[in-house]
Amino acid sequence: MDSATINFLVPILTLAIGTFGTRFLGVWMRSRGQNVSAKLDHYSHLASLTLLFAVVATSSFSKESGVNIPVLIAISLAGGLAYFKRSLLLIVVLSAAAAALSRFLLLLI
Repeated sequence: MDSATINFLVPILTLAIGTFGTRFLGVWMRSRGQNVSAKLDHYSHLASLTLLFAVVATSSFSKESGVNIPVLIAISLAGGLAYFKRSLLLIVVLSAAAAALSRFLLLLI
């Protein structure tokens, strides 16, 4: 495999393993009768958001052409909206709109 394919697959696989591993652990703990405290549940959600943010940010910074400003703006907006627990649909739509608008504005400059 070439390096572009590896750079594409590694973040996806990392996110998939982390996400499904966290979900499997929750199901496994509940099947054994162990309850998770509200504080631990809150921190596990924050950890999954941090994992998602880190994978996306790392993949956007690892491009040969440097930092992709529209992607960075979209990531920052998505992270802020996710922190304030907005709906996934709103996060996706506003992040895509912010990326498209920033790409358009960069073309004008």
